[in-house]
Amino acid sequence: MNTRLAAAVSMVAFFAVAGPSSAAPTSLTILTPPISQTSIEQIIKDYEKAHPDVTVRVQYAPSGTSLDMVKANQPVDVIIVPDTLVEKNAGLFSSSAIAFENHTVVVVAKRAAAKLHTPKDLGNKGVRVASGTAGSVVEAYQERTLENLARSYGADFPDKYKTNTAATAALSTKFYPLMDEDIIDGAIALSSEVAPNDPKYVLLPLPAGTTVVNRYMINVVKSSAHADAAKDFLGYVAGAEVQPIWRANRFDPK
Repeated sequence: MNTRLAAAVSMVAFFAVAGPSSAAPTSLTILTPPISQTSIEQIIKDYEKAHPDVTVRVQYAPSGTSLDMVKANQPVDVIIVPDTLVEKNAGLFSSSAIAFENHTVVVVAKRAAAKLHTPKDLGNKGVRVASGTAGSVVEAYQERTLENLARSYGADFPDKYKTNTAATAALSTKFYPLMDEDIIDGAIALSSEVAPNDPKYVLLPLPAGTTVVNRYMINVVKSSAHADAAKDFLGYVAGAEVQPIWRANRFDPK
């Protein structure tokens, strides 16, 4: 066999054994709160288009549930949770950055607007409000807002609000069906959850200095099997390129 023919046969044999040299596609699993759904789905779509070798699978869950999954060593690469929870669980993560922010607002059902003119009216007798379930992120930001409002409305205002609790929920997105079903009149909620021109609801302005900013962090889980790809995705979600998507869905500009 001549030298050229031998080389050609060797090359064919190599590809038959080795196959294509491209790396196998990477699949990332991320956990994020439902409030981010519209934004994160558009962000993932754009990211996958720019990174055809990466697939991002998303699961929506309350922040406490997401943390429990990570602590149970379930296969999770990236998690989005409030900064307060990141501080308490910093040992779980290798990288962190701000994903998005929103702030507290008072939302009331349109039919209740005649008796609810300011946030202070949420403490009036006969008014029905919703509160976050014990230990939830909703409870935490409501508590901080109520503490701030106590400076304007009196030290007993938080107790008045809680006395008027007609329903509780771990997710403040659940407050809107409760208003639609005439179970509650209003609640302290988040700015990104309702459009200012939605005809079913009215936003009551909070007194200056009482608004609470809710900051959500995107984090790479230390146990991630795809740490490099997860870190790249973190940088994309937190980067300037996707800020128009967050802002279009009523999240605060970073």
